[in-house]
Amino acid sequence: MKTVLTIGLVALSLGGCAADTTDGVPAESDDSSGTSGGVQQTLEQVSDARMVKPAEIEPGQVLVAASKVLDTSDTKYFVEPEGGKKKDDAGNTYTDDNYWNMCGPGAEAVVLYYSPWRSNPKYGRINTYYKEPYGPHVSNTFWTSPSNDKTYGYKTMWRPSILYLAEYSKPPTFSTAGVDGFSTYRTTGSKTSDICDSLNWEASDHASKSSYCGSGSYFYAEVSGSTSFHSHVVSDVNASHDGISGWAVWVAVNTYASSTHHLPNWSRSVTHAIAVVGYNDTANTYTYIDTCGPHCNSSSGNSSSTREFTVSQSVLESIMDNHVW
Repeated sequence: MKTVLTIGLVALSLGGCAADTTDGVPAESDDSSGTSGGVQQTLEQVSDARMVKPAEIEPGQVLVAASKVLDTSDTKYFVEPEGGKKKDDAGNTYTDDNYWNMCGPGAEAVVLYYSPWRSNPKYGRINTYYKEPYGPHVSNTFWTSPSNDKTYGYKTMWRPSILYLAEYSKPPTFSTAGVDGFSTYRTTGSKTSDICDSLNWEASDHASKSSYCGSGSYFYAEVSGSTSFHSHVVSDVNASHDGISGWAVWVAVNTYASSTHHLPNWSRSVTHAIAVVGYNDTANTYTYIDTCGPHCNSSSGNSSSTREFTVSQSVLESIMDNHVW
């Protein structure tokens, strides 16, 4: 990885939708839909030093707070656009089932919110139209941020960013734009490796690197399973550098492995992406943002218009497929 960033912490003891996540992370869907189940701009250059990866915190290496959650006052309102026949923020009617499968870019938008990308409003936060770059179905919809979302009945933030990432983000490794694939309708979602490439491409302000995920990349790396997951969450949530305090972790999960091992806001099994934004080692929980909105998943625990939830640490680690930290 990168040159180690020394984290200013007191020394104490302390203990990355419906398909295979290697090939894709398609997202959630509306139960009523019948499916199971995710512009380049020239801006001021950001130096590599601004995004040096924090050192992974190993058990017994340093002492950090037993509990920390990033500020979710904005990210709890990150919600994907709804699929089916709906209206956009301009009041125009559209029909688009691709929109049910945007959990990958949804969770990516949450992760990028806690990076320097947040200060680059031209990357996806302009109130404008967004459309699929190719494929059998292309719609042109208008989104704003923030939005009172009169059509859906809840507040949203950064929805244009989700659409930008899903449809326009194009690292040098991509042959087509967008982290979602649009060669089929509905989209099968996004690959974890593409999310990792896009995270590095966007957070680096489109910097040129030898790799866009893992060794040689700018910041983020993909990890299979739950290997070192707790250490990665603690490291990222406690990281502080150049005015950026705390990072989030992108996670691919099976939403419902069993009656005792599932996300609390899901009662059916899909391969899905969330963003972990905090931990509590006293209560043994993780805090996460799920951008699948209250209408995309009719499970009883998913009715809240705000998208912040907690889950047992052991449960999340048992249903995890991979993560990008």
